[in-house]
Amino acid sequence: MLHYHYRTRSFLTLFFLAATILAIPVEAAAPRLLMIYGKQLPKPIILANWQENQRLMSAITEEAKVTPEELKGRPYLEVALFSGLEWVRYVDQGKPLDKLRPKQASQHGRFYPAVGDAAPIMTFKSLPGPGPLTRRVDAKGVEILAGHGIPVRLDATNKPPAE
Repeated sequence: MLHYHYRTRSFLTLFFLAATILAIPVEAAAPRLLMIYGKQLPKPIILANWQENQRLMSAITEEAKVTPEELKGRPYLEVALFSGLEWVRYVDQGKPLDKLRPKQASQHGRFYPAVGDAAPIMTFKSLPGPGPLTRRVDAKGVEILAGHGIPVRLDATNKPPAE
């Protein structure tokens, strides 16, 4: 009888643990807010849609086979990622996104728009969990960034090409 009680309790514990883990939204894997800024932009652009940020992060998982030397001198935009409950609450409380400053972000990186034959790249100083710090931005990621007015292709003079 004691053995049966122990097994039942263990099963229930595992069940509730699994249910709790599965209840965590997929969005938890993406930053709540993502800021893109730099001299090519008149003002910072903030991506505040959590689901869209998840799709963007899913579009930049493939390692980019570039060296730091290849990125040297290439035009880029700065990236600030605001992850964690602090930023979930910040948005939920309706606090102003235009008051955010890059130094408040939990992670930083760079977005290198496509130039010539060079693909768009995103680099990170650090990331939680495994994965490369230099990643290629696929077509879905480019579409998301372009949809926010972020230049995804620059010419050699660091300007968006004429349409």
